[in-house]
Amino acid sequence: MQTKNIIYFSFVFTLVLALSSFASFRNKRLKINELEIKFTFEESNFLTKDIVNKLLIQKEDSLFYKQKEVLALNYIEDVIESNPYVNTAEVFILPQGKMVVEIDEREPLFRVIGDTIFYVDSEGFQMPTSSQYSPLVPIYYGILNENKMSETIQFVLKIMNDPFLSKEFIHIENQPRGYVLGLRSFSFDVVWGSSSSFNEKLAKLKHICAYVQQHSKSTEFSEINLMFNKQIVAH
Repeated sequence: MQTKNIIYFSFVFTLVLALSSFASFRNKRLKINELEIKFTFEESNFLTKDIVNKLLIQKEDSLFYKQKEVLALNYIEDVIESNPYVNTAEVFILPQGKMVVEIDEREPLFRVIGDTIFYVDSEGFQMPTSSQYSPLVPIYYGILNENKMSETIQFVLKIMNDPFLSKEFIHIENQPRGYVLGLRSFSFDVVWGSSSSFNEKLAKLKHICAYVQQHSKSTEFSEINLMFNKQIVAH
């Protein structure tokens, strides 16, 4: 019985190995005859299919994915992900010889205008500006140091998660006294201070904004300071 089991498992192992070898041989012989580029969203912003296609073309203007023998899917993914606007890229091949490239494009959270100009996404990745696309995002004025990057990102994310503030928020600056915000519908600066006590400061800001809207003809402020506990200081 033991001998029969050994023979049986040996036969199964040999069969699997033979099928794998055949599939591998057939796979290597397969030529790539079509390329399909997909984006996570239906429409891309910074990238176009032509831009991605150019990333896959060698200097001799021959597509290096044409022959499966020289194809390295991981390498192609690395090539595409080297583009600063690409978050992730996944490349796979369908049995009929079609290569599919699925791309997840980075989404800017805000734009930094300082010594240099660039975008920052929610993970702190920096993207250059582009002639292809200019997103409507809040602006950070000044130099954004690495040690302040994470805190600023988390602060902006909180702002963008609030329905009222996300529509009003247009720019931010980190001054010695803390964060100062600019709003779309109000001419005054909002001195927020540190990013702590977010909900309390947000409630005070909504209160003063509602007051200003009701008394717009008689009320003009250049600055609203939310830094003081349970107080709003207006100038």
